Amino acid sequence: MKKLISIILLLFLPFFSISQGYKSYFQKLLDDVKSSKKITSTKTFKLTQRDFYFEKFNKSPNYGSYIDVSSSYFTPDILYSRTTEVLNAVGNERYGKLYEGLSYVNRRIYLESGVMSTEYGHRAEINFYLGNYKDALSDVNKEISLRNNIWMIKYSLKLRSKIKYMLGDYIGAIKDLDEHSNYLIKRGDHCNISSYYWFLVYYLAINDYSNANLYFEKINSYPSYDRNCGTNTINEIKSKANKIQTYIN
Repeated sequence: MKKLISIILLLFLPFFSISQGYKSYFQKLLDDVKSSKKITSTKTFKLTQRDFYFEKFNKSPNYGSYIDVSSSYFTPDILYSRTTEVLNAVGNERYGKLYEGLSYVNRRIYLESGVMSTEYGHRAEINFYLGNYKDALSDVNKEISLRNNIWMIKYSLKLRSKIKYMLGDYIGAIKDLDEHSNYLIKRGDHCNISSYYWFLVYYLAINDYSNANLYFEKINSYPSYDRNCGTNTINEIKSKANKIQTYIN
């Protein structure tokens, strides 16, 4: 039996050596591929929920808490006022407290009747900054369907483009932003550099570096003053664009 085992080992030993040689060879190839990938890989730029919150409210996220708004004190007018404080009143104690804002706007929708495009628009915005993107998309679509003012419809497309961006629908985001900006440019009251920045962000998301670079150049060559933007806004957008330049190949 020992002799038989010895014979078997002698017969198969060369194959084990060859196999080990192949293993080493293919491992080297695999290592070379990995090394090549590290050299040629590119970083992908993608904004986060926190980024959008900070861009809107200029502070770290503080979503607040849901509150009880069931008492008769909370009339539609008060609820509307409180909602705008959450979304727009810089310096107000409610500013950026989105769960509180959601309490107000949900109650408004429950109490109100008739056309509620403003309510759905507010809730779309709140849901967006909370990261509830599917709910935000549903609300902004509802808002747009209820609007009879073409300017308000086109204006709302900018928010919808951001929602689609966060849902991964980058082509839809670009399409909405294009429709939004083209309409407002024709009116002559649009801050073009703002749209340029979002085109830059959206094209980076699909690794379209050619178009991303096109809009980066438009931002950098933008005049230092525009009556529709203001110098501070222009400088802030140029600064943001320069920070993401490294993502453009």
